[in-house]
Amino acid sequence: MIELYKRGLTIREVAKATGRPFQTVGQWLKRCGVSRDTSQGHLVKSKAWKERKRIAMLYQSGLTCREIANLIGCSDSTVRRILKRMGLDPRGRSYRGINFYRRRLKLMQQAWRLHEEGLSLRRIAKEMGLHYSTVCNYVHEYEALLSSGAQQKAACSARQPVRRPSLCGT
Repeated sequence: MIELYKRGLTIREVAKATGRPFQTVGQWLKRCGVSRDTSQGHLVKSKAWKERKRIAMLYQSGLTCREIANLIGCSDSTVRRILKRMGLDPRGRSYRGINFYRRRLKLMQQAWRLHEEGLSLRRIAKEMGLHYSTVCNYVHEYEALLSSGAQQKAACSARQPVRRPSLCGT
């Protein structure tokens, strides 16, 4: 166990490799006098902590903690904890940065273009990997933006969906 730990495996990885509970592995390492680097807490050797620079970069680019967690393969609370330890202020769960609205506007434009080319809303939803009702909302919202001539207000207007049931058939 000591050799595995000194090779760089985490206590959980050593526990999995040896078939022992991780608490037991930690106690044995402590009894054997193996010093644990606790300067960064329990995240020192976790995969998420090793990716901390990538997490910070993704966070600063506008992704939410949940989106980053899905990319890295950890929980969103782990991402928030890492960001906090790195001195970044993790946004609340409801925060949506400007990049969220930019991405949404691009999706609205893409859905609208495909609809103008004659594709059905269901076909667009399948191609874009979105739900049918989301595509309906995107097309309606983008048409509303175009008709009002307020394309520069898209980031603000994209927050309130505009519903026109005639296009969706609902």
